[in-house]
Amino acid sequence: MNLPELSKSSGILYSKDGWLLMNDSLSLIADMYFFNPFTRERIDLPRNRIMESVHTNFAFSCAPTKKSCLVFGINNISSSVAIKISTWRPGATTWLHEDFPNLFPSYFRRLGNILYSDGLFYTASETALGVFDPTARTWNVLPVQPIPMAPRSIRWMTEYEGHIFLVDASSLEPMVYRLNRLESVWEKKETLDGSSIFLSDGSCVMTYGLTGSMSNILYFWSRFINERRSTKSPCPFSRNHPYKYSLYSRSSCEDPEGYYFEYLTWGQKVGVWIEPPHSISIYDYSILDPSEAVNTEYVFI
Repeated sequence: MNLPELSKSSGILYSKDGWLLMNDSLSLIADMYFFNPFTRERIDLPRNRIMESVHTNFAFSCAPTKKSCLVFGINNISSSVAIKISTWRPGATTWLHEDFPNLFPSYFRRLGNILYSDGLFYTASETALGVFDPTARTWNVLPVQPIPMAPRSIRWMTEYEGHIFLVDASSLEPMVYRLNRLESVWEKKETLDGSSIFLSDGSCVMTYGLTGSMSNILYFWSRFINERRSTKSPCPFSRNHPYKYSLYSRSSCEDPEGYYFEYLTWGQKVGVWIEPPHSISIYDYSILDPSEAVNTEYVFI
């Protein structure tokens, strides 16, 4: 995929609704921007000097072309005093920065990805869910029964039909949990009831209605997981390439189904799963060279 609009110092922060939220540490124009790989449209954000992106997790609610779009950032190295949150809306010339009391400092030392669901931003830590309400401008902490964490924890949150799910890929056998809101516990799921989850460093999407061979599958693209793959696996893996894990067979193999975006940054191959715009065809866009698409099945997630 050749995108001359992107520099090798660019990085993906988040993906949603066919748009990428990106940062460029060497840019003289804007250190953060939206980019649409389908239309090549770019929207620059004002500089955010207070929340350096290297120490902040970011997300956005919907496509930046919508009035309801909101970009949310939370410092992933919280202090014992405050939780630092930044927000921005398209059209604004500055970010809004707020500090909220950190009533449970030990809860938010390591944060996973950010989930936007039903008007709220969620982020999970070892033993709690942090919830930011952008309308009320409130930050609340919901204690939940902890899931044992490995020294190197790799987790994602996603949602489907109002239910919040957590994928723990800290071991070579990923686990899936669903939040029981009434009892504040994570319940382990043996299958996804026909759904599938696409996970990468900048996105986590759950979808339903795929063909039988693609259901109850976790599709991964994460440089952190790729670096830790087992060399004893019967399926040979390419370095830093998407692969899938079956909850039925409890096994993984390399199989780049799905629709993903791949680019090079500082000599490293990085990928992210993308939700393309509705009612489009892959053949409408020259995203991939035909020679690279041979024997590759693409599915819009």
